[in-house]
Amino acid sequence: MNQFALEKNIVDGENNQIIEVVVFTDQAYIKRQANIQSEIGLNRFLLEINAFRIDKDSIQAAIFGHGEILTVQYRQLPVLEAVQQDVRELDDKKRQLEQQKKIVKREIDALKKQQKFLDATVSYADIEIPKELKTQFPSPENLQNMLNFLEQNYKQLNLKETELEQQLEQLDDEINLIQRKIKQLKKPSQANKQYIEILFVAEQQEVIRIDAFYVAGQASWKPVYKVDVPSDLSAINLTRFAQIEQTTGENWQNVSLSVSNAVPLKGSKLPDLKSWQLHLSSSKYIPAAVALDDSPEMLMGAAGAAEGAVFEDLEVAEPDAPQACFSQAEQKELPLAFEFKLPQTVSLQSGVGDTIFPTSSERINGNFFYLCMPKQDPLVYLVCEASMEKTLLSGKLNIYFAGRFVASSFLDEKLPGQELLFNLGAERDVKVAREKVVDKLTDSFFGVVDRLSAAREFVYRIGIENLKNKQINLRLVEAAPISSSDRIQVKELEYSPEPSIENWQDREGVMLWNMLIGPNLTKELKISFFIKYPKDDPPYEI
Repeated sequence: MNQFALEKNIVDGENNQIIEVVVFTDQAYIKRQANIQSEIGLNRFLLEINAFRIDKDSIQAAIFGHGEILTVQYRQLPVLEAVQQDVRELDDKKRQLEQQKKIVKREIDALKKQQKFLDATVSYADIEIPKELKTQFPSPENLQNMLNFLEQNYKQLNLKETELEQQLEQLDDEINLIQRKIKQLKKPSQANKQYIEILFVAEQQEVIRIDAFYVAGQASWKPVYKVDVPSDLSAINLTRFAQIEQTTGENWQNVSLSVSNAVPLKGSKLPDLKSWQLHLSSSKYIPAAVALDDSPEMLMGAAGAAEGAVFEDLEVAEPDAPQACFSQAEQKELPLAFEFKLPQTVSLQSGVGDTIFPTSSERINGNFFYLCMPKQDPLVYLVCEASMEKTLLSGKLNIYFAGRFVASSFLDEKLPGQELLFNLGAERDVKVAREKVVDKLTDSFFGVVDRLSAAREFVYRIGIENLKNKQINLRLVEAAPISSSDRIQVKELEYSPEPSIENWQDREGVMLWNMLIGPNLTKELKISFFIKYPKDDPPYEI
């Protein structure tokens, strides 16, 4: 039997609704549900879909009823009849509006005649009346009644005329809009509608339920994080949000919504390892740059306007009522990914912009300390170091301290157990100053005179002042010079005091000092060294 000869049952409107959506990073997995009457034998059902981009291979369906499914596939069918029907309906509406317009115009004409009558009554006094027709002049009371009559009628007529003119203008706008719609519908275009076609052999006549699934493009989500730090530095509250954008062409009305970090694969296959062969290189090898995640340099640079984000002790009044918390999404651990399912149904219209929903919130114990890198930045930053138990995807990070916005940065993906640093802003009551106190040429380099070389002695002093009335934990990071050429020599490199960690984070010449500085106290750190270099080619960073 030719399947196209079957009577088609188009399922649209309220009988065909999107009920569930899972949003991935670049697409959405959509579930539709429909209820329809099946007849005994072969049935052809067409579920209308309106998404702009559909992955045809993703389409599937399940039927809850007595019978068997023969096929489930994507179809495009012409909608010429539907367009003509739309044009006929618009033509009918246009005729109704034009009829209303004629009625309003007649009412306006009637008002103008009434106004003309009143005008004639007023101008009657200017007409010279024959002496024999003159009567007694009206009394003041009659004259006042006449004036009141004219005033009230003029006022009512003017109001009525204004109202009718507004109706007329509105009718013209509606008629023009319908004319534009008719013109648009009559334009030559690809008049097709999209359907999920299901062939179903029913064993009995009944109302069946159809669940249809497909992947639609032009939908995405990305994580956004909000970090709240209380003024007592007891812990941090991390709230995760899902920022969703959907321009699929379909409106999601009261749907069960989830977001997933799964990466749907297309046309992928397992890797195939080839033999490892060594070849001579004809070009010079240039090592790639190494990126350091969550380095303090990156941390400080991500804070935005660092000088504007200043940390200070804040007094926060106790609220009269408990603070409301963000709703929690249900997290599902899947074999290859995780999903967050929102606890309530939501509605998202296509093309209305980004929408943000909270997914989870947790309280995290953190290690608070102050961080400074005086060679790069004289400011001292309050930092919270935390270890995450769950994976954090990369996304925007907004930080609030004692309820005030402090910084906005970007968080790289973090795996469970990895350390995470939060910059809480610059501390104005801890001062760090770095200065070069010695920079002089020497006649010899450790007793050896070399006329082609120059030797210089350097001493740097770093002063630290704690103006706070409590002890602080300060991590100070400083770099000592290292030679990149055998023509440059660095000797007698000395630190006072000695650093806590040398070659910090596997960076040669970078040192870390962990310091406890009491209230209203100062500390000093010195670095000294000698450098020998060619007289005609001095290093550019000394």
